[in-house]
Amino acid sequence: MKRTFLISKNKKTKKSKDNTRALYVNKTLQPEEEIIYVSRFHWIYTLRSIGPLLAALAVVFGAWLVGVATPFLLILALPVLFALGHFLKRMAYKWTNRVVITNKRLIVQKGWTKRNTMDLGLDRILGHKIAEDAWGQTLGYGKFILVGAGVGEIELPGFMSNPARFRRALTGKKADLDDDEDDEEEAA
Repeated sequence: MKRTFLISKNKKTKKSKDNTRALYVNKTLQPEEEIIYVSRFHWIYTLRSIGPLLAALAVVFGAWLVGVATPFLLILALPVLFALGHFLKRMAYKWTNRVVITNKRLIVQKGWTKRNTMDLGLDRILGHKIAEDAWGQTLGYGKFILVGAGVGEIELPGFMSNPARFRRALTGKKADLDDDEDDEEEAA
């Protein structure tokens, strides 16, 4: 069973950052199935997650430098706790959600304690949409929405890094699958 991770354009290796976190996907691979692409969250997602925490810490630190009394510093620390909770929640979402394209199917895994996994054969994918705002077009992130036969629209986790590369991997494998089916029909 060959496992290939596509890290960057035209660079293939058997080891990847996602190798340890994609254990479920590795366990469910079928014979002759290989991983083609593992999507990643864009770095802007992490920045937007940690931004409120840094802002709250800056306010508390600034108040401490000015010499604000300790009881007021404790009150100012409450937003830090809320921002820390926000950061941890978003990081848990990032660490527990992944989308994997294999040569036979698309695997969408969500959740940690309550795993929700969807496998969709590449032949069941009818179309897709990419939603990018101006910043997403500039920095290379966006939301990928699939249209599948029998399942309707499937919205993949937002802030996907380089959705155009994901689309190329998906449509390239789908085209290869369609070519294989045509070859089998001609042989029959």
